[in-house]
Amino acid sequence: MLKLTTRASVWRCRNASSSATGSKVETSTGRKRATDGKRSTPTLSPGPYRFRVIAANSSGVWNHEGDTLDFSIAPAYYQTLWFYALCALAALVMLFGLHRLRLRQVSGHIRGRLEARLAERERIARDLHDTLLQGIQGLILRFQAAADRIPPDAPARGLMEKSLDRADKLLTESRDKVKDLRPSASDVRTIRRSPRY
Repeated sequence: MLKLTTRASVWRCRNASSSATGSKVETSTGRKRATDGKRSTPTLSPGPYRFRVIAANSSGVWNHEGDTLDFSIAPAYYQTLWFYALCALAALVMLFGLHRLRLRQVSGHIRGRLEARLAERERIARDLHDTLLQGIQGLILRFQAAADRIPPDAPARGLMEKSLDRADKLLTESRDKVKDLRPSASDVRTIRRSPRY
């Protein structure tokens, strides 16, 4: 924005004090801003303008044709389309950056929860293997030792051997379940290689 100050004076007159001047600034849209003598126009926006001056002599006769001066006010850098485009681009880049930051936070949160679940599954599998399955294995061995003391032709011995075979199958199934409970190496690699936004 530019503030235009004009000063028009009449010269080559015998009595300049009795003469009058008038001026106006015309825009390309046809809008006019009138001034008389030394006046300041309101702030002018960038664009083309025409300054027109007319004068009246001491008898009050006005020269309606007057004189004109065409001029143009260049926009400041913050009034150009390039500046608006750069501001819009900066806003988009900022939004994209905020979006990526949020994705990184969310994926880190999800990754942390998955790692906590896998660690809990690993702990449960270790506890099952270390306490329960080892205890069952110890009981099976004791029952096997007791079964070996029973004479081979006794009916209790056959019943004990069937029970021990069933216990061995149960122990094998339990170990398979514990193995399934533990995260595989591919699960851990997948979580570690998942994208970090």
